[in-house]
Amino acid sequence: MQGSANVVVGDRHIKRAEKPNDIVEPAPPRAPPPSLPTQAVAKSFIALELICTKGKPIANARYQMTLSDRTRLTGSLNAQGVTRVEGIDPGTCQIEFPDFAAEEWGATPRPGGGQEHIAKRGDCLASIAADYGFADWHTIWDSPHNTRLRQRRKDPAVLHPGDCVYIPGRESEPVMRPTGQSHRFVLRRAEIRLCIRLKLGTSCRYILSIAGTEHTGQVDDNGLIDFPIPLDAKEGKLLVYPKRSRDLGEAYEHEPLSYDLALGHLDPVEEVTGVQARLNNLGFRCGVADGELGPRTQAALHAFQKSAGLRATGELNEPTREALRQQHDVG
Repeated sequence: MQGSANVVVGDRHIKRAEKPNDIVEPAPPRAPPPSLPTQAVAKSFIALELICTKGKPIANARYQMTLSDRTRLTGSLNAQGVTRVEGIDPGTCQIEFPDFAAEEWGATPRPGGGQEHIAKRGDCLASIAADYGFADWHTIWDSPHNTRLRQRRKDPAVLHPGDCVYIPGRESEPVMRPTGQSHRFVLRRAEIRLCIRLKLGTSCRYILSIAGTEHTGQVDDNGLIDFPIPLDAKEGKLLVYPKRSRDLGEAYEHEPLSYDLALGHLDPVEEVTGVQARLNNLGFRCGVADGELGPRTQAALHAFQKSAGLRATGELNEPTREALRQQHDVG
């Protein structure tokens, strides 16, 4: 064989000897191919905002967030109801607000987790909602499990001891939101108002104390006092100063009429105790609401029926219940 050739052994090139006595010299090893530069992944952000239906921020609410790389973050919104997380991988995040029931901020409820609550004296839907951590009592009242309760009790503010109330589960399925954007959530929060109508036939000045907060004001002959109160308010006190006659120097009486308010303690009008309480509040005194249709209650019924333009029999019937409801609960 004439000439010379190269023999490849592994990654080395070896020159074949032209003659038997030639020295075989290994070729230098190949240089490795140049490595390509690694491209850095651009980081992203996500921002959350939680407001109520009136547009006001929900300050300091807790949030839970699972990032696209499965990192779990927990924290609280600031005083403006906002948080922003920077320097995270782009993708989709799972969002939860554990302080609130799923339906109240637009999430899907997690199946199961409900329970029953047996109403006791002083319970109403608002106080029950507050006890179980709900921001909106409608979440409980509107549950399909409470259909029979809604049919029996027309007014969620008026329950009877022994009523069974279904409490839905509060936990939610995570809500998925992409990074690189700001996301606004709206919390459905119910407002509870205390309405008191003073039938004194004159204007008056009043002081209303509820849950440690004092409200003062004046009402005209209509006598309507209407204030928002906390969901968990249980009691209050009302001082009323009626307007004095014109021939007297002072505009209002010095000594007030005093009323202790037991919020949530009014029984349904379907119950005898509920009828008695309404008669007493409207000025038709029948004594203690004991559930007995005794002589005092019958006399009070007779007087009320006469004033309402009903057939005055002293007997409790549906037209009398409806008139009581209209004058006490509505009017």
